[in-house]
Amino acid sequence: MQKIFKENTFASLKTVLIVEDDYISSLLFQEYLKMENFHILSAHNGKEAVSIVENRKNKIMIVLMDILMPEMNGVEAARRIKKINHSIPIIAQTSQAYNLKNYDLSYFDSIITKPIDFRKLKQIVNKYFLEYIEVYIDGRIIEMGRKISKKIKVKKFECPIL
Repeated sequence: MQKIFKENTFASLKTVLIVEDDYISSLLFQEYLKMENFHILSAHNGKEAVSIVENRKNKIMIVLMDILMPEMNGVEAARRIKKINHSIPIIAQTSQAYNLKNYDLSYFDSIITKPIDFRKLKQIVNKYFLEYIEVYIDGRIIEMGRKISKKIKVKKFECPIL
């Protein structure tokens, strides 16, 4: 018999949606997170981000969102994304730190300012990934969820090796 419950194993599921209208900033985020073995999806504005989340609502683990963007700003996009899936952590990233008082930031789980301190970004991103649990059978995920405010009780069970 082999135990098939694994906790905090998510190497193939580390999917981050980067929402950034500035090409250079987007490229920097992508390259850094790829070095950390994250799978990257990208959007150039809030409208694209909402569409991506609608189509992959349970596949995206974290959204890294600029606030000032064309078509739909990050605050409105974050509000809509939280309606689709309230458990997706959304990290605001902005160069307008002095101007944040003009925005409702309640839809964001964390905020990081530009220029980005990549050590701080890594800490924030890893914090959210460490909150996941997954249950596998034959190498396939059968259950995945975010621990919210209460403890999730997952039974450990055994399965015969066939």
